[in-house]
Amino acid sequence: MGMLLLKQITLTDCFKTCLAMLLHCPRESVTDAAEGTNEKWDWLAIQKWLSIYHNKQLIMFDLRDGCLHNVYDDVIGIFMGPSPRDPENMTHAVVAKWTGHEIKVFHDPHPDNTGIKYDRFDQCSLAFLVDLYKV
Repeated sequence: MGMLLLKQITLTDCFKTCLAMLLHCPRESVTDAAEGTNEKWDWLAIQKWLSIYHNKQLIMFDLRDGCLHNVYDDVIGIFMGPSPRDPENMTHAVVAKWTGHEIKVFHDPHPDNTGIKYDRFDQCSLAFLVDLYKV
């Protein structure tokens, strides 16, 4: 796929790491708003940063809605769901591919490589990067 595979550095930078991979940029250049702690996480700040510096936005699909049937297959995105290390209290993010009917984990940035605990998709979501076309 030609994507640099990165591992997260802290316990909470999995989303930031996945975003860096999809953007093909150093993790250090990704906004701190993508850090997975409650003190730093800011979805709107992430979207603003993506718009200004990459001319992109993230489109999030909540899998409990079953809306992914409208997405064409072989799309790479960030798959988020319960962390296998603490599924009741933590969310984890991995780079995954939607194949039109299932999600396949492409890369888990966590060192233990256990992925997402997704026995129930109603706790999961998938975010895709899209280009912005400003008029």
